[in-house]
Amino acid sequence: AQDLICAAALTHTPEQVQFYCLAFSSAALGSVAGLPHVGAVAHQLDRDGVRRTVAELAALLTARKRSFEETGVMSMEVFRRRKSGREPGAVPDDGHGDVFLVIDNYAGLASEYEVLLDAVHKLIKDGPTFGIHVVVTVGKTSELRPEVRNSFGVGSRVELRLGETTDAVLVKPRLSEAVPPGRPGRGMIAQNYERMGADPVGLHTLMARPAAEHTGPDVFDSASITAAVARVAARYTPAPRVRRLPKRVT
Repeated sequence: AQDLICAAALTHTPEQVQFYCLAFSSAALGSVAGLPHVGAVAHQLDRDGVRRTVAELAALLTARKRSFEETGVMSMEVFRRRKSGREPGAVPDDGHGDVFLVIDNYAGLASEYEVLLDAVHKLIKDGPTFGIHVVVTVGKTSELRPEVRNSFGVGSRVELRLGETTDAVLVKPRLSEAVPPGRPGRGMIAQNYERMGADPVGLHTLMARPAAEHTGPDVFDSASITAAVARVAARYTPAPRVRRLPKRVT
């Protein structure tokens, strides 16, 4: 998930894209917290942060369903053109562009915060129409609840090297064995179309390392990207922060 966030931060302003992260597998996502595009990184034990992040995006979805109708925004293409000034017309005044909820380890969320799943699943199903997207990581596809499993189309999935090749979904299990071990970022995105007289092969992919080019090959934290982007994007309005209740009331 880090490389996706870093790539977007390098090619879009914090007014165009915003990320809200739920980190349930490790502290790695914390390295993107300094990006002006990131409105929150809530870790597994931060119960208030996790709940508030989901609640804020659920409220944004409800608000956009209303504001898109009020402003005559018929699609996200129209929204993006208007927001960038390429087309005249009003846009919802919610301070956001395309919004991404990034859930690192969906199974962890499902086991510890099941009460939030209905809201998250609504974002998965209804959100893209209104510019709210959900990115999830899972150990295997079967970890996704059946009601949202088909919401992630083949074109939006990447399978990195799996612990068990029998868990492969995008390609036949025997083809997934071709993903080399010990190579972070290597995986498969699909299987080529079967042609008469030719065996199907998996289509390989290589995800970018979420660090600047000048860093060593073993660097996988995003501090170098964060520092570079923060300097360039300083003149833009940063992503709205998730509002939290005060720790102490006097």
